Amino acid sequence: MTDEITVYWAPAHDDVDGNPFNMLYRKPESLMSFVHGEKTPESTQQTCPAMKDRLNNVFVLRSSIDEIFDLDPEVIERSQQEVLNRVKYDVKSTVDITKIRPSNLNGYYPLTYNMNWLFFSDEPLMMKFTAPYYPAISPIRGSVMAAGEYDIGRWFRNATLDYHVPYGQYHFEIRKGDPLAFVEFDTDKKIVFKRFEPNEVLIKYHHESVLSIGRYGKNKSLEERYQMAEDADFPKMVLHEIKKNVIE
Repeated sequence: MTDEITVYWAPAHDDVDGNPFNMLYRKPESLMSFVHGEKTPESTQQTCPAMKDRLNNVFVLRSSIDEIFDLDPEVIERSQQEVLNRVKYDVKSTVDITKIRPSNLNGYYPLTYNMNWLFFSDEPLMMKFTAPYYPAISPIRGSVMAAGEYDIGRWFRNATLDYHVPYGQYHFEIRKGDPLAFVEFDTDKKIVFKRFEPNEVLIKYHHESVLSIGRYGKNKSLEERYQMAEDADFPKMVLHEIKKNVIE
């Protein structure tokens, strides 16, 4: 049995007009490497076993650009009245700023920063996708990033930056090098990242996973969805196609 797990990753990012943004995506960076790089000579925190074990397989997704703008409160208010879920906010930004769905938090409006990642592994592996917490950082003051957890060896879908933003806060600011999100893998094995190019087949597989909620039953648990996919050899199909498109 190997002491490594391969995690395949790729951008899942097109703007609303279908234009790719491959150059914005960096390889995930080890959080422990960052922590060790920032330590002072007097620091002993990094050698604490509890901290090392907690952060061992946590990785940082960083911004490659500065992104600074102010949202128009009137535009935000009008967009919440739109019947369509997907609405692009009219701002001068490199990455599309959209409303994907209404916020389920009172006093907040939804905002999606359209950076998306695909992750898949060569064996079952739970992945958490969270807001950065070391240090804690957010592009809009008081905003809450939606977190998620799923098995990337059994389910093929994107991880994206969805925020709940309090009304009254409209200044968006990300600096080059800022952490956008953390990904954490529930394993003691070493993570080996390999980037792949999502071709048309993989994009269709991804869309089927995303659409499965409405198409194959809204009330199914994740475990039921995993099992449905495995019964159809869907993870094997995904992995087979990914391996043909790995960037060496």
